[in-house]
Amino acid sequence: MRAEQQYSSFQEPYQVSRAGIENALHFFGLDHTATQEDLKRQYRQLAKRYHPDMGGDEAKFKTLQYAHTLLKTYIKSGSLVG
Repeated sequence: MRAEQQYSSFQEPYQVSRAGIENALHFFGLDHTATQEDLKRQYRQLAKRYHPDMGGDEAKFKTLQYAHTLLKTYIKSGSLVG
């Protein structure tokens, strides 16, 4: 794959299933009424627990980061309300 093809794939929006959002909410311990503030609060708490520099698991920290990115996008878009 050429460099410009690789770069363009990063520009595409996330294609996430409803199950992916459900899993991310479960990972954070949140429900569909979560706000950006709820997400931020939970992210900080979980980041302290899972950050590798704090003795946490690197794989769980990467999962945390990915789930945070998904939820941040979907909460901002209003897709979780209801």
